[in-house]
Amino acid sequence: MSLRDELSDLIGAEVQAHQITLNGKTKPLHFRQITDAEGRTIFRVVESESDADRGNRIMRSLVLASSCDASGERNATVEEVEGLGSATLQALFAAAAATNNIPLTQSTESASDEGASPKV
Repeated sequence: MSLRDELSDLIGAEVQAHQITLNGKTKPLHFRQITDAEGRTIFRVVESESDADRGNRIMRSLVLASSCDASGERNATVEEVEGLGSATLQALFAAAAATNNIPLTQSTESASDEGASPKV
């Protein structure tokens, strides 16, 4: 199964390269980066980079947790979250980190402020 198929299955929407189509509207995918209470870097896929409308998040249930080394370099260590396979998380993280078309937006908010616990 391709990354596109896995992502489509996870969120019930059509994924084309770095865009997503929901309810007939195509929007770019963005990965938002925050830090949780334990200091882990958390990546989320969000509908837009803006926090103006938090109700528009595409994937509230998908949280990507990774570690950063002392230089801040992201590595591909990813934890399984809410039963998602580690291979899927690895692929999503790699796509986010390696693709210039998917901005990784730094946030100073804590994960607890964002409701980091996945909601299903």
